[in-house]
Amino acid sequence: MSGHVLLQQHLSWLEQDLLEVSEKFFGKNQLEKSAYEEKMRAYSEQVKKHRHQLDDLSNLPVVLIQSTVTVESIEDGERMDFKIVSPSDDVALGDLEAASYLSPIGKALLLKAKNEPVEVETPQGIIQYKILKIKYS
Repeated sequence: MSGHVLLQQHLSWLEQDLLEVSEKFFGKNQLEKSAYEEKMRAYSEQVKKHRHQLDDLSNLPVVLIQSTVTVESIEDGERMDFKIVSPSDDVALGDLEAASYLSPIGKALLLKAKNEPVEVETPQGIIQYKILKIKYS
């Protein structure tokens, strides 16, 4: 299956996920719900914008939902793999860490490019990573 077909499927899935996540996680909080929906519309537009670059899904130019991202800690060089998932997904990924796109790491990685530095705010402080590899899985 070509990258273009998979991306069309991804965008269709995203429309459904937006509705489900919007209701499940934000419910009646209109301010947060609107901010989330706006962010996801912007995400969808970025995917469409990069569509011509996204034919090789084993080497994506930017992090998408459902992609697997290899990052390296700038502080200690530790490498980790994260799969960016929907918060409504029930996933067991074995050796991979699942990161909801609503989590601090998911938000920080979404739409970032390979070799781009990323800062993640955590309760322990800011952690800096460099993106080494992005693939759609």
